Amino acid sequence: MKRIKLFFAVVLFTFTIKGNSANVSGIALLDNSTNHSGILVEFIPISPSALQDSTLTIVNGSFSLYVENGIYDIAYSKEGYQTYQIEGIFINSDLILDSVILISKATKELSGSVQGTLFSDTTYIVTANIIINNGETLTIEPGTEIKFDGYYSLNISGMIISAGTPQEQILFTSNEVNPSAGNWVGIRFSGTTGSILSNAVLEYGGGSQSSDLPLLKISNSNLLVDSCRVQYSNAAGILITGGEPEIRNSHINDVEGWALRVTADGSGNFLNNKIYNCGPSAALVLRNGALAEGNWVFNNSGVGILCPVNEGTPAIIHKNVIYNNGTGILLNGGGKALINYNTIYNNDTEGIEIEENSESDVTGNIISSNNVGIEIEELSPSSVTISYNLVDNNNYDFINPPVGVGTIITNNQNGTPSDTYYNIFENPEFFSIDPTDITFLHLEESSPAIDAGNPDDLDPDNTIRDMGAFPFGLISSINKNNSELGNYSVIPFPNPFSNKLYFEIDSCSPTEVELKIFDLFGICVKTISINNNISKKVFWDTKDQYGNTVSTGTYIYKIGNSSGIIIKE
Repeated sequence: MKRIKLFFAVVLFTFTIKGNSANVSGIALLDNSTNHSGILVEFIPISPSALQDSTLTIVNGSFSLYVENGIYDIAYSKEGYQTYQIEGIFINSDLILDSVILISKATKELSGSVQGTLFSDTTYIVTANIIINNGETLTIEPGTEIKFDGYYSLNISGMIISAGTPQEQILFTSNEVNPSAGNWVGIRFSGTTGSILSNAVLEYGGGSQSSDLPLLKISNSNLLVDSCRVQYSNAAGILITGGEPEIRNSHINDVEGWALRVTADGSGNFLNNKIYNCGPSAALVLRNGALAEGNWVFNNSGVGILCPVNEGTPAIIHKNVIYNNGTGILLNGGGKALINYNTIYNNDTEGIEIEENSESDVTGNIISSNNVGIEIEELSPSSVTISYNLVDNNNYDFINPPVGVGTIITNNQNGTPSDTYYNIFENPEFFSIDPTDITFLHLEESSPAIDAGNPDDLDPDNTIRDMGAFPFGLISSINKNNSELGNYSVIPFPNPFSNKLYFEIDSCSPTEVELKIFDLFGICVKTISINNNISKKVFWDTKDQYGNTVSTGTYIYKIGNSSGIIIKE
């Protein structure tokens, strides 16, 4: 990418203006009780001046709280009752709110065949295995809770539409007072198409570490799993034994076996997920041309990504960040993979291990600070290609590399000394190695990984591809100044946000401008045109240019020469 002067600073600050607060009081009651204490009253900030706050009711249901002046959504909630929320309350002086009554959630037992709709005003208790039969559909409203009162499963041969929202996730969990992994079995898809799991939480299920007892099993089924959490299993997370599901924008964490495994008859696309705190097995197991792209695979005690068998079509491992695992990537049993443009950092043993006559193309990766960079065992030299990588700061950069790999005899196209395959061996010059920083494992302006990838591969600005998962300039180019563009005072609120975000913009330019929102891979996910001759408030519904709700994570906005960070929760 073009080498652009990097000016990037993030300043977080909190301030309180004394005297700009008001007393808010009211009464909230429970519909079936004489003791109305313990109702949580939350003040959710909408305007920039508002500050998050909360209080609890006392026995008679009353509450009183001083809050900063501003615009708020106010939510009333208590376990076992339906949440009540009022939106857009402007507080600039003392205020007595209208009384609120929380309606208790009914409970209903489920067993056997189910279809129709499950409603959010009811908590469902599963007392035996339940099934959605072939030809039948079950729809689950956002905010619905399904609790399994024993070692039971949800089995789907028909179709399920379980589409929650970021604010009202659908919960599949244990009915135990103190739940633990393995309290129930899990969800099983068999021979289905068209089902949806989105904004759902699956937790405290699984069984032994047998492959038949994951928390979510997909057999000969094609479905979408989007923005879900699969967590707290004492076996595996997700098992795919047939079909090609798409799993994206999801968290798979804290499972005792592998996090996501594809077997002989399965495949799928796994995009922009976070897979962590799993083990000791492999976290992500790929076969049959499965695609793993844009994932964060980290803090797993076993292998980060495993390709175990050769079925002819290589798995694609592309633009992932793989760090703090036992091993980064392992190919064995003849497994085949295209390992391209990943950042593989600080794994305990190998960054990449290729063994047992496995085949791979390893191109464009940054492999740094592992015990071993790349280790090759029992392999003919012609079955692996290692080119255009940056390999540095490992205890051993290579073990048994192909002839010519690792011996500097020429220069990479960006002028960095390289071996005959244009691999380079310099400090990658990461902007940060702190995982909590937005610039974690991004490239400094002076990084030798810039413009060092395969010349046949291009970055979004049509320059030679940079090595690693993050092309240089994603942040710096978004933040660079242009004298032809205006300067703007921009306040995004609320930030962090969930399903809606406003930008309060003061303009100093009369021209029409564009507000652009980028993800951390440098992709512009949304452009909003603004007729910019007055100060105004701009609304974003958190959907991308294709109408899909963006996933949780960090984004960067830019308008003129002004830019900043926004976080979706």
